[in-house]
Amino acid sequence: MYYIHEYTFLRGDFVQLNERQKGTLFKTLDNRGYSCLKLLGKGGDGEVFLMKEKNSSKEYAVKCFPNASEFNRLKKLSKCNHVVAPCFYVEVESDLFAYFMEKCSEIQTSFPSKKLLLGILEGIRELDEKGF
Repeated sequence: MYYIHEYTFLRGDFVQLNERQKGTLFKTLDNRGYSCLKLLGKGGDGEVFLMKEKNSSKEYAVKCFPNASEFNRLKKLSKCNHVVAPCFYVEVESDLFAYFMEKCSEIQTSFPSKKLLLGILEGIRELDEKGF
């Protein structure tokens, strides 16, 4: 299941977390002022967690990558209207980085509107134009 709202989540070289890495991730982010609310989704490209900033109501979708260099490549897509690009990242370990992305609303497998479907397709077109 994907969490989208006229947007497409980026796929890439994500990390499948083991239990130790999850513990380290949650402890590190807790120390930085974030709490994990729930697992949003899990698949072949990793897990997505819903994280909340403790001192505000701001929520983020968080995925993990094995390096920080991917962040700069993906950040270039933040100007695309229909792509959820990362906002910032937190280094958890030397080979584990948490990428914070805008939280989007959930949709089910059927598309509730033509506008939403067209937004998703536009996001895919923008990715293709940028060589992703």
